[in-house]
Amino acid sequence: MTSSHTLRNCRGFTLIEVLVGVALLAVVMLLIYTTTSQSIRGKERIDRRRETTHSVRVTLAKISQDVSMAFLLTGPTQTGSRGGSPILKTVFKGIDSGDRDTLHFASLGHLRLFRNAKESESCEVGYKVENNPDYRDLLQIERRESKTLDDNPDEGGGWYPLFEKVAGLNFEYYDAQRKEWTQDWDSEGDMQKGKLPRAVRIKVTVPDPDKKDETLEFQTVSLLGMYANAVNF
Repeated sequence: MTSSHTLRNCRGFTLIEVLVGVALLAVVMLLIYTTTSQSIRGKERIDRRRETTHSVRVTLAKISQDVSMAFLLTGPTQTGSRGGSPILKTVFKGIDSGDRDTLHFASLGHLRLFRNAKESESCEVGYKVENNPDYRDLLQIERRESKTLDDNPDEGGGWYPLFEKVAGLNFEYYDAQRKEWTQDWDSEGDMQKGKLPRAVRIKVTVPDPDKKDETLEFQTVSLLGMYANAVNF
């Protein structure tokens, strides 16, 4: 015969004890799931912001590099002699269009990719903003580069996307004589004829990756080394 003491030692869990254990396990698993989900969402949020910031920095660096090496030509080389029409023309022309500014200029920022290529450092550069074909509510910054200078400084070369997810691109130009910033610049106009701005403020606006319908603004200032004097050949 089994004693009552032995029976008590062999007794299993009661239903209430099982339910309490399952409930505690469920709470622990819920806490682990919540913590893991928050960590994953936080990492994704940081990655999105890092990607956006990196793209903006690359874009600003490229535009700033091009602008810093802008130049103008004066003298016989610019007027040319072929049929009385200019054969070589340089301008610095910035057009204010709200969040879709346009800029055309000559720059010494051309990079020769092949040895012994018959190319110089001079080139025609353009920047503009167009609708993004893949994202209906976004814009894209496009860059143009023509390897040769000609009589059409705002044409030639091909446009290609530089940054595909932006909300706006703005340029401001510092007039060293007037000591003020202006929204437009035209080296062929009466006020700024044959002159470069002392500096260009470049502003890129992008959608906030974390907050819908909100934007982030990044900007830099590029100084023009040859703003004081045009190059006269």
